[in-house]
Amino acid sequence: FSKAFYMKNLYLRFNRIKKIENKTFSSMKLLFHLDLSQNFIVDLDDSTFDELNNLNYLNLSCNFLRLIKKNLFKDLS
Repeated sequence: FSKAFYMKNLYLRFNRIKKIENKTFSSMKLLFHLDLSQNFIVDLDDSTFDELNNLNYLNLSCNFLRLIKKNLFKDLS
């Protein structure tokens, strides 16, 4: 997503996503709505959502998250 700076909404539900790399979304400075529901995500690293200061909606429902780290949402307001 390196060239997705202006993207505001991203819907990735039902995509069988298992892993999200660190800072995958960091270039999306204007991202407002992110839907990762209905996937197979088990773990998220602390920096997964770094630099997403405009994110207003995040849906992680219906995944297989085992643990939510306390710093996972540190950059989200």
